[in-house]
Amino acid sequence: MYKIVITDSFSMSDKMGLLIDIRPISAETVQYWCNKGNVKAVSAIGNADTARIVSGLLGVELPANRISVKMTGMESLVVAQYSGSRLPEGATTLPEGAKVEFWEVSLAPWQ
Repeated sequence: MYKIVITDSFSMSDKMGLLIDIRPISAETVQYWCNKGNVKAVSAIGNADTARIVSGLLGVELPANRISVKMTGMESLVVAQYSGSRLPEGATTLPEGAKVEFWEVSLAPWQ
């Protein structure tokens, strides 16, 4: 089974010697991936409010799950990047002027 990890952050601290490819991706594409039968969606979203917002945007249950993820190449990493004012506690929708952009991150060995 293929795994898609959805997170709200990405660290480059252990990526020496790798090429990092970051591409914008639509919410509809992420939603499609999450609903494919052979794909397991895993939340690595650390903030509960952000997890609720992203879950609502994608129509997929993604609980807050503060974990570290080390990419192995057997998964896709999607970063849900929130931009806007601080989310009010318990938020379920985006505040006015705020947005979430989705980014697909993949790694390849440096050549």
